[in-house]
Amino acid sequence: MQMFNVEDLITIFNRTFLDTYNTELVFGGDEPIYLPADDDYEYHRIIFARGYFASALHEIAHWCIAGPKRRLLEDYGYWYEPDGRTAEVQAEFEKVEIKPQAVEWILSASCGFRFLVSCDNLSGDCEPDRDAFTDKVRDQVFTYLEQGIPERAKILSDAFRDYYRVASLCIESFTEPTSIKSIVMIQQYEEKLLNLIDMMVETASDDELFAGGYLRGHISLSAANCEMDGISSIEAMNSAVEESLAEAQSELTPADQLIVKSMWEQLQQGVQ
Repeated sequence: MQMFNVEDLITIFNRTFLDTYNTELVFGGDEPIYLPADDDYEYHRIIFARGYFASALHEIAHWCIAGPKRRLLEDYGYWYEPDGRTAEVQAEFEKVEIKPQAVEWILSASCGFRFLVSCDNLSGDCEPDRDAFTDKVRDQVFTYLEQGIPERAKILSDAFRDYYRVASLCIESFTEPTSIKSIVMIQQYEEKLLNLIDMMVETASDDELFAGGYLRGHISLSAANCEMDGISSIEAMNSAVEESLAEAQSELTPADQLIVKSMWEQLQQGVQ
């Protein structure tokens, strides 16, 4: 199973663009942000959240389609409506996210990394149509494949494919899963679990931060395996996480095992 380390993304991105675009990818804190160079810092910075691989790819994707003037503005000068959007605002959010998420999907596929669209409205008064949004993002991916991937995205895609030994991308690389309902159910459960971990960050103890970060990888790995096997049962997903943790228990001290187990039980209760 391929391991995905954000340090690899940082190395590849900075080797590719630090000199040519005066831009570096930076491990960040709670919130992602793009900061142009200023008197205090000589490089433009793409700062991704909490060391997450998917967050890094998402923020890189926004940079890949931002024009020269946009790249001189904090967060490219775009608005961002936080989680809790109405149906109308959510529709506008998704409209402007189609192209960056299409680029993110291309970059993810270039790494062999699983992509999930981000509707990012868990506490809103409307339920986003994930399937419909996925179709729109996929259509944009196909347009890029047919008409040309944005230049910087293409350069980075090639660099990622070379590093991760991924074959040339084609339409078949982005085909719709055969068991979409099963996958969506697992995706939504995974998203709820990961969102609970995110919500704990501000008030979590050091032990809880450790356990949340450790569990995050096992949850995502187990979700990916369930998707590949066509499993839609939440109980089976929970069992997969527990099996993954059991296989890796030698990595942890007995005390840390208890901390992780307690956090996992807390997360399961939190999504009920």
